[in-house]
Amino acid sequence: MKSKSILPTRLFGYKKKAVNEYLLETNEKNISLLSEKDGKIDDLIQQNHALSHRVEFLEEENKSLKAELREYYENKSIISKAILNAEKQAEEILKDAEAKKAEVEQDTEKATEALKTIYENKAKETGRRPAVRLKHPKA
Repeated sequence: MKSKSILPTRLFGYKKKAVNEYLLETNEKNISLLSEKDGKIDDLIQQNHALSHRVEFLEEENKSLKAELREYYENKSIISKAILNAEKQAEEILKDAEAKKAEVEQDTEKATEALKTIYENKAKETGRRPAVRLKHPKA
């Protein structure tokens, strides 16, 4: 098997002019490829720099959000306790109100009975029917 040569040959080897042209051509291609690679490297360096700044920004934002979340959880605990205390106070207020309501109803009933007795006694003294009829409060 005979290998194909990319350069023309002469009696004692390759032609110098062909070798020099090949080397110059290859050098230009390599320079062009290196230039492209340098451009890509520059682009990647810029992207890396931009991404580094973005990472720094996001880390700061993350710290801020973590602090805000920590504060939220602290406030959540305080608010929960305040709500529980308010509910307990509301229950106590309702119990007190119910007790006072019962007390007022009792006092009202006693006062009504006393007024009724007074009107009946006055009616007996004057010999007439009572001028005012008192109704019992509905339960």
